[in-house]
Amino acid sequence: MQNSQPSLRIFVCMKTRVDGRCSCGASGASEIILALRKELERRGLSAGHIDVHPSRCLDRCQDGPILLGFTGSVAESVTPPRELDEKLLRRPKVCFEHVSVDQIPAIVDRLLRTRLMNRSTYRRRSPMLDLVFFLAVVSSAFQYCRAQQDTSRALSLREGVQLVLSQNPNVQIAMLNSSLVKQEQRRALAALLPHASAGASEAINRINIQSTSGTTGGFFPQHEGPFQVITAGIQFNATVFNAALLEHYRAEQSAHAASLADAKAVREQMVQLVVNQYLLCLRLNSTVSSDEVQVALAQRLFDQATHLEDAGAGTGLDTLRANQKLKTEQQALLVAREEAQTALYELVHLLNLPPATTLTLSDSEEYVNHSFARQEETIEAAYAQRPEMIALRGRVEAAKRDLASARGERLPSISLSGTWNEQGNRPDNLIPTYQYQAGLSIPLFTGGRIRSEVTSSTLRIDQLKQEEQELRNRIAQDVKTATARLDAALQEVKVADDGLNLAKEEVTQARDRFEAGASDNIEVVTAQDTLARAYDDQISALFKVNQAKADLARSVGHIEITYEK
Repeated sequence: MQNSQPSLRIFVCMKTRVDGRCSCGASGASEIILALRKELERRGLSAGHIDVHPSRCLDRCQDGPILLGFTGSVAESVTPPRELDEKLLRRPKVCFEHVSVDQIPAIVDRLLRTRLMNRSTYRRRSPMLDLVFFLAVVSSAFQYCRAQQDTSRALSLREGVQLVLSQNPNVQIAMLNSSLVKQEQRRALAALLPHASAGASEAINRINIQSTSGTTGGFFPQHEGPFQVITAGIQFNATVFNAALLEHYRAEQSAHAASLADAKAVREQMVQLVVNQYLLCLRLNSTVSSDEVQVALAQRLFDQATHLEDAGAGTGLDTLRANQKLKTEQQALLVAREEAQTALYELVHLLNLPPATTLTLSDSEEYVNHSFARQEETIEAAYAQRPEMIALRGRVEAAKRDLASARGERLPSISLSGTWNEQGNRPDNLIPTYQYQAGLSIPLFTGGRIRSEVTSSTLRIDQLKQEEQELRNRIAQDVKTATARLDAALQEVKVADDGLNLAKEEVTQARDRFEAGASDNIEVVTAQDTLARAYDDQISALFKVNQAKADLARSVGHIEITYEK
C-alpha cells in the first residue's frame, strides 16, 4: 500500500514581534509561503506529498526569514504542522536563512534533490549507485587535496613577466580601453558608409479636403475616405562628400593607434614593476641568507667565549658581549625573513595569483651582463621606441585631424537618399513607387561654433606639443640616469667583492687572536660588524646592477622584450 504521508514538509517561521524589532514575519515570511505554494503548483507537485506550513519562532530573528525542510521518514513522523518541538528540530533537516522570493525556485530544487537522495524514499537503491556516489566523493576530495598542494610553485623571472602580461587587471583594462577606442573608430566609419533599411506599414486614412484646400467650392465632398494604404519597401541614404566626417574618421584612426601605444606603455610599466619586485625578493632572500650566516658565526663565537670562560681563559664580559651580539643578529634575521615574506606577497598580488599561492624564486643567480649601445644612440632609440612617445604622437596626429574636421565643416556636403516601395490599398493592386533625391548643404552661419572648434583644436595641438617636449626631456634623463647607475653599480660589485674577502679574512684573524688569548672579543665583534656590512654592500651592489639593467631597458622602451625571452 502506498504511503499517504507527505515525503517533504516545509516550515516557514512566521513570528512577528510587537515591539517592531527584526523578525521573520516582518521580513516577508507570508510572501515566502505564497511563493512556495505557487512554485509547487507550477511544477504540478501534489499537496499530499509536499506540504508548506508556518511554524513557531525559532529564536533566530536576525537570520529571517528562516525556512526548514524535512524529508523522508522525518517528514512522515511529523504530526500537526504547527507542533515543531525541540525533539523534531534535532532531526536531520535542510535550513535556509535570509530567504527571498526570487530564491524559491532554487530552494525547491535543493529540497527535491535532498528527497531523492534520502534512503527512506528510495529503499531499493542500486548498490552500483552507492559505488558511483562513493567514487565521486573520493574524486572530489582528491581534487581538493591536489588543489591545496598546487598552491606552491616555483617562479622564474621570465614566467613572472608572462603571467603579469596575461592576467594582471591593469593590463587587461588597458586592452579593453583600446578596444573601446576601436569601436569609436568603427562608428566614425559607419557615418561615411551608406545606410539602408526595409519596412512595411498598413494605414487607414481619412482626409479633410476643406481643411487642406480651404474650400470645397460646393462641388467636392468635404472629406475623402476612410481608405487603406499598404506600403512595403526600402529606404537608403549615403554620404557622397563630407570633409568633416572624413577627417573625424581619420582622427579616430590616430586615436586608436595612440590607445594601442598606451596599452603597450601599461605592459611595459607592469613588467618593470614585476622585475623590480622580483629583484627585490632576490635581494631580501640574499639578506636572509647573509643574516643566517651571521647568526651561525655569532653562535660559534658565543660558544667559543663560553668555553674560554669555563676554562678560566676568558672573562664573563666577553661572554656577555658575544651573547648580546648573537641576539642582535637573531633579531636582524627575524626582520629580514619578515621583509622577504611580505615582498613575496606583493609579487603574488602583482601577478594576480590566488592569495594562498606560495612562491619560490627559481632565478637566484646574477643575470648575465648585456651589451649596451652608446648613450647618444640609446636616447635616439628611446625617442623612437618608448610607447609613451608613440602614444603622444598619435594624440598629436588625432588633434590635427580634429582641426581638419572642424575646418571641413565650412565646406559643402553632398548626400543621396531615396525610397522604393510597393504601395496600394489592397495586396492585389500594389504598384512600385519611388523617390530619389540628392542634397547639397552649404553652411552659411553657425553662430561661431566652427571658429570655436578650430581654436580649441589648435590649442589642444599646442598643449600636446609642449607635453611632447617635456616627455623627450624626461626620456633623455631616464636613459642618462640608468646608464650612469649601471656603470657605477658594476664598479660597486668589484669593490664589494674585494671588501667581502677582506672582511672574511679580518674575522678569521680576530677569532684566532681571541682564541689564543692575545686580545678580548672586542676585535671579533668589530670584525663581525665589518663582515655584515660587507655582505650588505655586496648584496646591494648586485641588486643595483640588475635594477639598473631593468631601468635602462625600460627607459629605451623594450623591457618587455628583454625579460620575456
